[in-house]
Amino acid sequence: MNEYLEQYQEEKIKIIPFREEGLYEYGKGEVKKVDSRDGGELVLYKQEEPEHGLIIINYEGYEISLSMPSFGGVIPRNFIEDSKTALARLPEWLQLLEVKGCLNRKESNLAWIEVSKEGIEFHFVGVKVNAEYGAFFEKDEVGTWTLEGLC
Repeated sequence: MNEYLEQYQEEKIKIIPFREEGLYEYGKGEVKKVDSRDGGELVLYKQEEPEHGLIIINYEGYEISLSMPSFGGVIPRNFIEDSKTALARLPEWLQLLEVKGCLNRKESNLAWIEVSKEGIEFHFVGVKVNAEYGAFFEKDEVGTWTLEGLC
């Protein structure tokens, strides 16, 4: 077991409810939907977001989120297992991305991980430039995970 998988505790997964698109006010202890930007401390436009499970992992001194689909407050077992795989294989997959020239850790940081029915996606953000990209891993019919490419 590695340090990332050791942090994974199912009871710490928080279910984030569906959010419709619109304006949301932040900064007063809660996030709430508002009709306009008038009168808010910080009001941001957010796109529709499906219900999902979220767990925070300490990665190299900062926090990243790992999200997975949830339906009616329940995360299907296959997404739990794929989330554990993402963390268990994180060091190996990051090294693979570096070897293939897809990742330079001096220029990009891992920002979050998404598990979906399509696969596992690592999202990176630029350190010195405004950039974001992802690396997508997919499981074949026999259960072997492979790097499908950048997105």
